Amino acid sequence: MKGLYSNSRFFCLLICICFCISSFIITNSYRPNRLHTITGFAQGTSYSIQYLCDSNSVVKNEIDSIFKVLDYNFSLYSNTSLIKDFNQAPRGISITPHLSHVITCAKDIHARSHGSFDIAILNLLSLWGKGKKQDFTPPSPNEINNTLINSGSHWIIIQNDSLVKLNPNVQIDCDGIAQGYSVDVLASYLDAKNISNYLVEIGGEVKSKGKNTQGADWRIGFTTASLQNNVLSNQQVLGISGWACTTSGRLSKFTGTPTQKISHIINPTSGYPVNNGIVSVTVIAKDAIIADAYDNAFMVMGIDKAFALLKDNKDLGVHFVYEPTPGHFKDTANAFFKSFINQ
Repeated sequence: MKGLYSNSRFFCLLICICFCISSFIITNSYRPNRLHTITGFAQGTSYSIQYLCDSNSVVKNEIDSIFKVLDYNFSLYSNTSLIKDFNQAPRGISITPHLSHVITCAKDIHARSHGSFDIAILNLLSLWGKGKKQDFTPPSPNEINNTLINSGSHWIIIQNDSLVKLNPNVQIDCDGIAQGYSVDVLASYLDAKNISNYLVEIGGEVKSKGKNTQGADWRIGFTTASLQNNVLSNQQVLGISGWACTTSGRLSKFTGTPTQKISHIINPTSGYPVNNGIVSVTVIAKDAIIADAYDNAFMVMGIDKAFALLKDNKDLGVHFVYEPTPGHFKDTANAFFKSFINQ
């Protein structure tokens, strides 16, 4: 009996050792991180940051500090911002890395989109009532032509450490690209914190990395056209881990009176609001700054020209919702975009 008892103790000890080793392996190979969420209000809209981490390594004060720096560069509503200084300056200003990156990217997409995306049209946007909700009178053709003369990215250049005007009357508006850039900046900040799983969203502009709490790709809904009753819905889902996604649209952004609604999307080359039947454009790209600029460019270009441009841009996805006839919605997308649906 003594020998049997000794063997039983040894067997139990062996089981305990094996259990401890296996527990150690499991614990160290799979560490379920907690989900942390930071929300707030910035850049005239809401933002949300979700990340998985064992500790609370990012705090709201740090995020708010980043937004303050970005506002200092890009806010048209701050009297002390760099963009405000540039618009009021007769010649130019010293440039920061943030402003330099956005201007460089904006000018590049301006060229690639054949002028359909342009940040140097604040005078034109103001002419069409940017920031005005009532008491607005559409400009005359003569006013539009005179304003177009003093608009366009060809009037601005980066020269050494300065952003320079070649026309003292030109003014810039980075609203169509700066929010996407802000998403990228926050994502880079999380990367620097060694956070591998996150989703950053500012006003519907999104960038994600890694997996969510279920170990699956981060997923977001996007606006589609329902074929059953000709209405818009958000029932389809994109799996976008490792990618950015932004949307531009005319669903609720108008100036003028209720009986005379004018789209906030202005064609930089013609000087007139876009009226091509496109309701919304959703773009997928590696960086949110790229997606943000192209969703505006594609609103202006229209479906056919956008698809033609995408033949040479294999890493861009686009989805259009459009109205072929008033009140009837349809959608279309390129193959790259479709590959992200319901992943």
